[in-house]
Amino acid sequence: MNSQTNGQTLKKGVAFGLPGHGGKRFDYLTIDTADHYLFSAHLGAWQTYIIDLRTNKLVATIADTPGIEGIDYVPNEEVRAR
Repeated sequence: MNSQTNGQTLKKGVAFGLPGHGGKRFDYLTIDTADHYLFSAHLGAWQTYIIDLRTNKLVATIADTPGIEGIDYVPNEEVRAR
């Protein structure tokens, strides 16, 4: 790091509410950069949310994901090519 970037932090870009228990952790995040989706594992609610980053709207909830220990997205290139 050089002196220009040392000490810089992330900046809040947008905020929006998600269902579930307030004050609980969102432990794991990953982004589908091609389709602009954020996958967020909400450990306290045992749910995983899919958020459209173009609209900042919740588009799906995957229920019953207790104890999730990570999240990743692997695109289906065959579907994307259609």
